Amino acid sequence: WIAAFEKYTDEMPAPLMFRKWAAIAGISISLERRCWLGSSMSRVYPNLYVLLVANPGVGKDMAISPMRDLLCEVGQVHIAPTSMTGKGLLDELASAEATKTRVNELTQQLEEYHAMGVIVPELGVLIPANDLGFLSIVNELYNCGTELEERTRGGGKLRIVRPHLAILSGTQPKFLGALLPEAAYGMGFPARLIMVYSGTAVKVSPFYNTKKHTALRDSLVSDLLTISEMSGPFGITEEAQAAIEHWHLHLSDLDKPTHGRLVHYCTRRIMHLLKLCMIIAASESNDL
Repeated sequence: WIAAFEKYTDEMPAPLMFRKWAAIAGISISLERRCWLGSSMSRVYPNLYVLLVANPGVGKDMAISPMRDLLCEVGQVHIAPTSMTGKGLLDELASAEATKTRVNELTQQLEEYHAMGVIVPELGVLIPANDLGFLSIVNELYNCGTELEERTRGGGKLRIVRPHLAILSGTQPKFLGALLPEAAYGMGFPARLIMVYSGTAVKVSPFYNTKKHTALRDSLVSDLLTISEMSGPFGITEEAQAAIEHWHLHLSDLDKPTHGRLVHYCTRRIMHLLKLCMIIAASESNDL
């Protein structure tokens, strides 16, 4: 599915790396909280926070918008409004429209969960600059805990059962520096981000051939619908498990980033890897 999305957008003025990660984020959003991978770190869900970083005109929006359009056409996942601010995120996630149910594999009973995909061209619309309190909330949502409880302005409590949040957004390097204060790196929010950078704009024909891509678009929508209906635990082969363990225990320290601000990101690389394994598997087959 990822390769098909790249082909579908190959006439878009956006770097291939951006289009690839938009596709990865789209599958992450579609899987919601219905699929997971059991590990020594308990249950890992495939939600990602993907941030495309580039100067104006490089093509962030041209990768993000087609992915949002496809997800909206499928209509199976709850996509947040593009104009939503940070203050409205929790209300939107807790709304009835975002509430879903799935069968618990142990009790065979329906259980409630709240899942939402945030696809916004600019991260600053969602996250106020220097708002460490809100960053703490987004941090907690990334963990897919049993519930999230937040006090409201009126003194009440907003309780969200089994929250699941996945993000695809963009930003500019200079704005990113202003958005995330030094303290944000210590509290771990950037460690939860997969930041994808490109500094080169892509030139394509200004005349996009819609008819040429109609059949491919229909196929993408159909496959994305199948992905959005997948449910249950992912299995893992002995070969894959051995390869992941070998990298994590013996190789991951050899190529890890050394920048001081990425210290906490380095400790989460194994988590990102497990999430990506599920996403790539779902891209290729629905057999989990």
